[in-house]
Amino acid sequence: MSVIPLEDCKTKVSSVKRDKERERERERERERERERERENYRIISLVGYFSIVILRILLDRLKSKTKELLAEEQAGLRPAEPSLRNTCNTNVSTSTTSLTSRNISTACYVAYVMS
Repeated sequence: MSVIPLEDCKTKVSSVKRDKERERERERERERERERERENYRIISLVGYFSIVILRILLDRLKSKTKELLAEEQAGLRPAEPSLRNTCNTNVSTSTTSLTSRNISTACYVAYVMS
């Protein structure tokens, strides 16, 4: 069995300590990176909730205006009207619409900007 000089032992021990310290630093950096990723996921998940809130506000504002702007036969099923009248209005509206306007469609687009 050979004897290892004391100086070599100190060098090896300090080398092992440096390696362990480097590994700890790498692990801390990985944890910081994971934390940044978690923060990004949180922002993305809140965008869907934000759009639901904005669409709900828009829907409430449009509902109040539709009673003023739409003719009685175009109203479709209104919650305050009786069922028979709604059915008649829907039938009149469908037959009138099919005769006068062919395949006219409208879309409502909502755009919002996050700053």
